[in-house]
Amino acid sequence: MSSQSSLNWTDRENALERPAVLHWDGRIDNRGDLLPHLKELLGSETGDAALALAAYQRWETSGLVHLVGDWSAVIRDPARRAIVLASDFAGVRPLYYHVQPGRVLWSGQLQSLVEAAGIGELDEQWAAGFLTHGGCPNRTPYRGIYSVPPGHAVCVTVGGTSVRRFWELPVRDEIRYRGEWRYEEQLRALFEEAVAVRLQSPSPVLAELSGGLDSSSVVCMANQLMRSGAAGVPCLASLSFLWPNSLDEPFIREVESLRHRRSPHFDPRKSAPCGNAAGRRGAGSLSAVVHHHRGHRPAPRREHHPDGAARRLDDGQLVR
Repeated sequence: MSSQSSLNWTDRENALERPAVLHWDGRIDNRGDLLPHLKELLGSETGDAALALAAYQRWETSGLVHLVGDWSAVIRDPARRAIVLASDFAGVRPLYYHVQPGRVLWSGQLQSLVEAAGIGELDEQWAAGFLTHGGCPNRTPYRGIYSVPPGHAVCVTVGGTSVRRFWELPVRDEIRYRGEWRYEEQLRALFEEAVAVRLQSPSPVLAELSGGLDSSSVVCMANQLMRSGAAGVPCLASLSFLWPNSLDEPFIREVESLRHRRSPHFDPRKSAPCGNAAGRRGAGSLSAVVHHHRGHRPAPRREHHPDGAARRLDDGQLVR
């Protein structure tokens, strides 16, 4: 699905309208750090989109660096007569845009924007970059359709389009500890925090367990946090995509044994789980997987969770 906004501003709009979020996709992990600085701008609305807008109102595009998490956003700014499109430093939530005379179109899905804009012409510069370097920043295979670069804000006005960096890799930051054990301790603390912030949800969390070091570590840490009461999710479910005679299966079983839960295993060649209780019940969807891990309790009603029915933890990441 794509959206659009006019770039034609009236003097009345410029004088009366306040900035507004036209698109928000993501999650902010450092809400506790931001709320004390932005509470006077928030009022009764304290959702992630409102928090992002308040940060923009307080610090403009440079303030988006303070939004820690996975997100992309589109903000309408009447005072500057601009549409601002931005993405977090890692670009986890893609955002594409196309500028036409008097309006800008955007979407989190490339194909939706291609169809809405009616563009089918190949971007030769992207093709050259793909063949020589494996990609071309800020461009897509379609001429005139661009992607918002990670850690950047794209400002679109009637006068033109500018791309501004608001995040830079902190290569000069350095931490030194007296003992080697402190590095291990700090790594574990940061890892625990990274998993914990992704478990603060009223919805179930779904974890993909591949049997590798990354996904196994994340699932085990999430399981530990839930047992200690440090996670606010109602349940943690996991699933595995397992080829026949896979060398990863013993490691998947080890994690399942630790959690005292058998995960549904999906054969990538088929659509339904195989070789476990969920498969015997014919659970062929992710909702059935969550239902299985909740002990057959009914899943929460969707309207109770406007930010998404479930989050997914995928080899080191939790995403909605």
